This record gives sequence, C-alpha cells and structure tokens, in this order.
Amino acid sequence: MKTKEDFVKEIIAAGFPENEVVIGIDDFFCNENFMEGCIGVNIYPDPPAPEKFYEVFKELLTSNKADTILVRISDIDDPKEWFYSDTVYVIGSLTLEDLNNAIEILRPDEVDEVINGIHFKIQDLESGQKIYSMWWD
Repeated sequence: MKTKEDFVKEIIAAGFPENEVVIGIDDFFCNENFMEGCIGVNIYPDPPAPEKFYEVFKELLTSNKADTILVRISDIDDPKEWFYSDTVYVIGSLTLEDLNNAIEILRPDEVDEVINGIHFKIQDLESGQKIYSMWWD
C-alpha cells in the first residue's frame, strides 16, 4: 500500500509543479482517503463529499461509459492533508451530454472536450474515444 510520501515522490519525479501530473482515481482516493477539501472545495452550497466524487467516477468506469479517469494534482503543499485537485479528465467514447448527465451531482464549473492542450502522457486514443475535462473553480 502506497503512502502519501510515496505518491509525493512519484509526483515530484514526474515534474510537479512545472509539469501537469495526473493519477488514477483509485490512487487519488486510495485506501478510502476521502479527506474533506481534496476536490470540489468551492462548490457552494453543500459540496458533494469526496466519497460521492469517487462513487460517480467508479460508476462511469463500471458502466463502461468511460475507459479511464485521471485526476490532476493541483496542490501537494500541506504535508498533513491529502492532495488537492480542481480538474478531472475522462477518456472514453461517451458524448459530452452523457458525461454531463452522469456527473451532474458533482456540479463542475466547466465540462469541455479537450481538443488540444493535454500536457501529460496518455495512452493512444482508440477510434471514437474523446478526452473531456471537468473543472471546479
């Protein structure tokens, strides 16, 4: 089982903060780490709990609506707290409308298809796959 220190070493080795670094949802929410403030902190009123984010993301994967979900690391400054993210990437063949319907409860500020501008390595996209970004201010 990886510790926060293990993840920090990997994230730093990947070039954070100069480079955009992403990790999978199982790593971001590893060991049921649902620390308040790790994602969606500026949703007002009544932000969804981190558990709800994980539940919605896992449902996208298990229903085969998404193939991969990656969480962008935005901040790792506080050694007592888990990482913070304001952006999640969804890779799959679903439509933007399908994605918006599936994540409505998470209330992102923006959901867009990423045409260019991905600054991290991903697998080659298969025919019909798209990359979407979800962002919370």
